[in-house]
Amino acid sequence: MDINQTTLLFQKLSLSMFRKNFFGIFHGSLSAKIASNKFMINKKDAVFDGLLEDDFVILYDKKDYRWNDASIDSDIHLNIYKNIFEAKFIAFAMPPHTVS
Repeated sequence: MDINQTTLLFQKLSLSMFRKNFFGIFHGSLSAKIASNKFMINKKDAVFDGLLEDDFVILYDKKDYRWNDASIDSDIHLNIYKNIFEAKFIAFAMPPHTVS
């Protein structure tokens, strides 16, 4: 799956999850593994009920300036991809009735 297809998939997925209260306006994160050392994740200021292509950033396993714009959950996503080779996508959601 290429980056454009992944972006379209995430736009649909995030809107659906937002409508079901899995995401708040700025709470949650979505990522996709692109290569063994590269993944796409939403930016920290992404609004989940209307994600745009510019709401995503490509990160590498070596931190650089792009990490400043990325979701605060980026380190968690990176560690999951490093330790669970089979992981291809990650969605971190905080439904209000399942978190206490």
